Amino acid sequence: MSEAISFSDEAKARVYTAHAEERLKEAEDLVVTSDLNADTRAKIEANFSEHISRVRDLIQKLTASDAKASADIAANLETSLNAHERILTQLSEKTAEGTEKPEIEKLKVKVSEEAKLAGDSREEAEKKVGAQSSADVQAAAEGRIGAAENKIAEVKKYVAGVKATLGADATVQAEAQLTQSDSTLAQAKAKAEAKAYNEAFVLASQSMRMAQEAKLLVKGRIDLKVDLNEDAGDEPEAPTPERAPREKEPAKPTKEEETDSSDSLKTNTNLNVEGSVKVELGNP
Repeated sequence: MSEAISFSDEAKARVYTAHAEERLKEAEDLVVTSDLNADTRAKIEANFSEHISRVRDLIQKLTASDAKASADIAANLETSLNAHERILTQLSEKTAEGTEKPEIEKLKVKVSEEAKLAGDSREEAEKKVGAQSSADVQAAAEGRIGAAENKIAEVKKYVAGVKATLGADATVQAEAQLTQSDSTLAQAKAKAEAKAYNEAFVLASQSMRMAQEAKLLVKGRIDLKVDLNEDAGDEPEAPTPERAPREKEPAKPTKEEETDSSDSLKTNTNLNVEGSVKVELGNP
């Protein structure tokens, strides 16, 4: 049964983001079971594109009214899509030549395109955040540094807890990415001490995205129950290159941590969103 709920634009965007992520997870599951074909890929991609289009519209709308929220949503989407692109790449590399591999590549191209668009939206919103009063930018930077510290600690704890399941090689890769995240956060703190708050905000946001992407990659490996590691002897894969960072405000249990679309949203519900859409879940 559908439940009528009055949702903010930010909440709607996070729900649609979670639905788009679910479609990609479905595609990855189909690759693992060798059931991805032209028909299933086309259906999943169409449903994915529909949700992404709605997120994009809401990000654009929010940029004018709440740049921090817009940057947050765009960054969460960008991070998730970058992680799924890497998972699809590794699945493709481990898939024998045949009818399935071209379908993986087609979906990967779509995901890459949408990740770039999300990154562009994030950058646009971040510029608006940076154009605010110096006091507001300082508060945003300090809040983002605290949020990044919390996120890195959370991901380190998560990785430590799944080491046995994850395996040595994948653990090394995740820890290497977290080391880079720590380094970027240290740069953010140095900028804040120098009162370069806009740069501090950007670097702390970047650090947070790197940590979250590491978690998503680890979770993807575990959920798919398949070895996605690079060949033995390869260097750990670098995190997705950054364009510039993103988002939000003061720490504690921060809003980003409470609303990370990839971790906390439940998607097996029908939401009749007042003034906009009825979100249908589980459609291909």
